[in-house]
Amino acid sequence: MTDNVNHPAHYEANGPFECIELTEQYDFCLGNAIKYVWRHMDKGHPVEDLNKALWYIQREIDITGGDYFPPPMGTTRKLLTLSDMDYAHMGDFWYTLYEGSLIDAKQEIQTRAKELVADWPTRVNLTPRDHRTTTVLREGTHT
Repeated sequence: MTDNVNHPAHYEANGPFECIELTEQYDFCLGNAIKYVWRHMDKGHPVEDLNKALWYIQREIDITGGDYFPPPMGTTRKLLTLSDMDYAHMGDFWYTLYEGSLIDAKQEIQTRAKELVADWPTRVNLTPRDHRTTTVLREGTHT
């Protein structure tokens, strides 16, 4: 039986560890961006989850000016593990977090969303919340 409160399947079933083991090492905005990237293929709304991740990444960039320092060593190993296994088809995203580049992490999320739109143009709901960071994800837009 799935425990949707303590151990939701979309955070633990297909990853090498539970999502919270990584997100709790970050501040609120970056942790939430990681959460949405982690689960984007598991809840039925992948582009919506990536749009949410973009919103939080942009917020983190606005707060920090894009400066970011990688977390402690245990988390570094987790990021490299996720990158090596191309977890959630986001290997480059995990690697950019390892390198400490929020701008590149944002770009990787945008790239993945474009791929999903190209693969499922009629099945994906494209209603971004923040046009500053997600206009490239609207159907028919490929800039």
